[in-house]
This record gives sequence, structure tokens and C-alpha cells, in this order.
Amino acid sequence: MFCPKCSAEYRAGFTECADCRVPLVAELAETKRRDRRPDMKFKTVFTTTDPALASVAKSVLEAAGIESFAIDASAFPGGLKSRLQVDADRAAEAEALLEELEE
Repeated sequence: MFCPKCSAEYRAGFTECADCRVPLVAELAETKRRDRRPDMKFKTVFTTTDPALASVAKSVLEAAGIESFAIDASAFPGGLKSRLQVDADRAAEAEALLEELEE
């Protein structure tokens, strides 16, 4: 399952994108599929137990043109935190932008 807005991929059983809050689709449109980078390596740049803070962090990254993916704690049984991940090539830049939020 995929988010038609941000192209995030979800395991079976999910019906809505945790970030975009839109229904998932079984297959992405061809243009979205081409935009995805299967070789992308992800790095966690922000972790929080506050969903509102996770949304703020994601907005900060979007404003800087850094694509990010949230892994919501609700996606993991017994999970306590939400993680925000970015392309490892842009991780240092993202971490610098989010440094103030962590304080």
C-alpha cells in the first residue's frame, strides 16, 4: 500500500497515511513510481513521543525542501516513539534544522 500524496510505502493492513491523513492506494501512478528512489538510504534524524512535535519537525524539513518520512509509534505494537527519517545524504542538514526542537 502506498500514499498517493507522499509516496510512502506501508505494510498490509494500513489504510491511511500517518503523515498526510489520506487513504492509501494499492499502486502509485507511474510518475510517482519513477520519483521514488529504491537506492535511498534512510537515517533517523528526530525521535519524539509527542505527535504534534513530530508534525512541526516534518513541516520544518518540508520548508527546507527535505523529504521526510514519519514512522509512527502506532505502527509498532508496544512502540513508544515516533521517528522521522530522511535521505542519509541530507541527514546532517536535517539534524541541524531540528536541533532547536529537541531542546
